[in-house]
Amino acid sequence: AGRLFVNDLVLRRLTIISTESDSIIAAYPLPGFVTSMAADGGRLAMGMVSREPQGTFVVAKAADPTDVTVQGPYPAVFVAVPEAGMMFGMVEVAMLGDTVFSAYEVSIQLMLTVVSTGAVDSIEMTPRVRRGARLDLFEAITRDPAAAERALFQSSFPFELARVGERSVAYISLDQDQVDRRIVGKLYLTLIDLETREVCGEVALPVPSDPIPRATFRGDTLIVLLQRLGSEQEPQLVASRYLINGCRASG
Repeated sequence: AGRLFVNDLVLRRLTIISTESDSIIAAYPLPGFVTSMAADGGRLAMGMVSREPQGTFVVAKAADPTDVTVQGPYPAVFVAVPEAGMMFGMVEVAMLGDTVFSAYEVSIQLMLTVVSTGAVDSIEMTPRVRRGARLDLFEAITRDPAAAERALFQSSFPFELARVGERSVAYISLDQDQVDRRIVGKLYLTLIDLETREVCGEVALPVPSDPIPRATFRGDTLIVLLQRLGSEQEPQLVASRYLINGCRASG
């Protein structure tokens, strides 16, 4: 309580800030390029691709972030094509008790890893509207470097992953495109019921694709931040909230 853990992408360090004094308590070097973080039960899960040892996230004790262990599944395409792990290494993580959930660009599965035992399970999130993963293009990288760019704009990008209540996980993916040297894209929300293992079909979020909004969760509420121009062409920041109610979401 009273501490904010910040993933400093530029300095590749974990910075801990006191929310009471607004001062930095400590800073620790991160074990690699961390793309997401989640916390529960006094532990942190940090999404990253590790080749030695193989894993796709590290678990650390919140009280001692230097005490880390590499865990999680290692997608087969990363084994077959090591370059894919460097180019498509975005890992989104969420935590619920002793379980870490992880989602990847190179898979349509939500992976569930039990931290205490290392046991791994999965729930398939078959794409219905979003693009999903283009494994054929990922695997072609070593033969055709241009396949990397094609895969980047023909695959769904893991954007946000969070637990919602005690029985659901919410996953946001991004289908991105390049327009006039800008990256634009549509956001899709998928809900997974952990008790029934039901996966709700993707819902396209009713938000602009340019510029790409930011999205995060707080409890059972999805908060989307977007930029737009006002009537006098001044930049405005607008927040939209959506209540997540099981496999239904309302604005």
